[in-house]
This record gives sequence, C-alpha cells and structure tokens, in this order.
Amino acid sequence: MNKTKKSQLMRRYLAGIAVILSLTAIGSIWAYYHTEGALDNNLKTKKYGGEQIVEKFTPNEDWELGERITKEVLVENTGNVELLVRIKLDEKWTRDNDDFITLNSTDGIDQYTNVHFIAGSGQLDAADGSTLNDGSVVTKVLGSNRWIYSTDGYWYYNSTLKPTGMPGDRTELFLESIILAKNTDMGLLEELKYYTTMDSPPANNSISDDPATGWKLFTGPVPNGAKYSRSISDIKPEYAGYSNANYSLTITYETYQATMEARAEAVSEAGGNWDNTKTPIINE
Repeated sequence: MNKTKKSQLMRRYLAGIAVILSLTAIGSIWAYYHTEGALDNNLKTKKYGGEQIVEKFTPNEDWELGERITKEVLVENTGNVELLVRIKLDEKWTRDNDDFITLNSTDGIDQYTNVHFIAGSGQLDAADGSTLNDGSVVTKVLGSNRWIYSTDGYWYYNSTLKPTGMPGDRTELFLESIILAKNTDMGLLEELKYYTTMDSPPANNSISDDPATGWKLFTGPVPNGAKYSRSISDIKPEYAGYSNANYSLTITYETYQATMEARAEAVSEAGGNWDNTKTPIINE
C-alpha cells in the first residue's frame, strides 16, 4: 500500500475513534470511594516534518506542522453510584531517552498559563533551535464547556455522573483533538561544505583532514585544486528543536462518589484538595 493511500485510511480510522475512560463501582462495603487512572498518547516527529506514532490505535503516520490529530476523550460511569470527576493533563518531549520538555496543567497559571498550555502558543523563538523556557507547542482542542478549568490545573465536570444505564452516565467530550503548532521549531540548520582532490568522489561518509584521501571540510570559496565539492544542510545536534523527538500526552482522571461525605474528603488535604468551587452541588 502506498503512503498516500495508507495515510488516507489512517485518517479515516482516527476520525472514528473515541477514547472512553470507564469507571466501575467497587462494592458497597465502604461509604464512599476514590479512583484514578491515566491514558497515555504518544507521538513522534522526525527531521523536516516529522513522523507521528500514535500508539495503541494507529500505525506510523506523518504528523506535520499545523496538522490536527483526532483524539476524543470522555468519561463513562459503568458503576451503580453517582460520581464526581476531574481530569488533568501532562505532556512530555523526549529525544534519545532525555526528557527535554515536561509540562503539566497542574504547574499553575503563573508558570505556564492555561491559555499557553491549551492553545499551544508557547513557542518563544521558532528559528533558534532551542526549546529552553518554551511553553507548550501542542494545541489541545477541548470539547464541551461543561468541563470547568480551575487554577489547581484540573478540569472539573460540572455535573455528577449518573449510574450506568441512566441518562447522564457519561460526560460530554473533554478533548476533541490535538494540533502541532505551525511555528514549532524543528531545529537550526547549518551548511557544511566539503571538497576533495581525488580523481573520483569518495563515499559521502569518507571525511578526512586530507582532501587527497576523502572529503575535507572547508569554509568560504572552493579551495584551489579541488576536483569535487559538495554541501549539505543538517540540523545542529545541540539546536535540534523538536525534530526527531517523541511527544507524550497523559490524561489522568480522578473520581469520588457523589455524597456529601465523599465531597468533604475530596476537598480536604488528605483527600486530594479538590477545588470546592468547581465540584457540582450535592443535595442530600
């Protein structure tokens, strides 16, 4: 199958996928309970455009600057009690087993504002090859406005999830898709020029300090006596930007049983310090 046809098939496949985080009640011997879980999404870029890998549901496919990738996320209650639910996000860029960018929605809006983290507008300089102090370069296209952002870095669903099988047993979409920013820095290019005095051009990887035995690096005009010369453009290793890198987005959900007692625990220090102003009102 050629790449164009394969890409079209994968795009149609991606567009039809909804990722559902399912939650199940864990019995009735406790007055209330708390659960949490996470879903990882991994992508990869490569030099001059990038190759994406969305693990678990699609094979390799190019992820170009500005391209939207469908990623639908919601929470479904498969248990028999009402639930409170919240979600946070963590993202990471890795190259050669080195985490060079790690950002979290819970870092707080003073360090990485919600606008920059969600809108993917955190690229400081798109041409210097550096990622130092960048914010997020990946736009998260959020779904329903029933997910309410809090300064603790979580999104709270503004209604309780009803028991399974009842209307309201699943949330509206939290996330619809992600987009790699059009101005994402894909590395600083440098031009390397070589010449040789050999009668036939040597192999490209035959680099030498002596032009009589291989390709010799030079700057400026082509040296006298050169029989062949060539120039190549490549990314400076120390200024690689986001090229040839792996991107991971982790979506973590937490739930509490929707009772007054569970709500009190959720907003306490011991229970996780939920934002009391963003959780749904519970009448008992």
